[in-house]
Amino acid sequence: MAAQGTTYVLISNTLFLLSRNPELYKRLRDEVQNLDLEASSRFSSHIPCIPNHESHCSPRHNTAKRRWYKRRSPNFAPKVQRYTNQYALHRDETVFGIDVEIFNPNRWNSVNCKPSSWEYMPFGGGPRAYVGQQKTLVEAAYTVAKIAQVYKGLESRDDKD
Repeated sequence: MAAQGTTYVLISNTLFLLSRNPELYKRLRDEVQNLDLEASSRFSSHIPCIPNHESHCSPRHNTAKRRWYKRRSPNFAPKVQRYTNQYALHRDETVFGIDVEIFNPNRWNSVNCKPSSWEYMPFGGGPRAYVGQQKTLVEAAYTVAKIAQVYKGLESRDDKD
């Protein structure tokens, strides 16, 4: 499902979204400017929210498929396939708020946005979920923070606002 490339894609997409939001990048840069990233394994509450939110905006895979060979519950008959549309799942306004389409990593610090493991599945869910999820999120947060320390700004070459 996911491999080492997951980290690279997450970093790339996160930087793309930050390049389109210079005020957010400036806030991130101000926050990490005096951090010793090599000495500290703990980030402030804001830094991990950015890769988390990118995963919400751009799920790694759009659908997840599961097939049952034995009856597991009254809801799932044998040999029936169930598809989960993760893109639609991550756009649920009752979970993520009415501004779900807007890039807003601060929503992850909100008391109102606490999705369950089945409402937010950027790396799959259950026993078959991507085991490297935490590693990927930590590496992405570290890399984005390090880039913010080094570079004053990011330039978006996308025509969209």
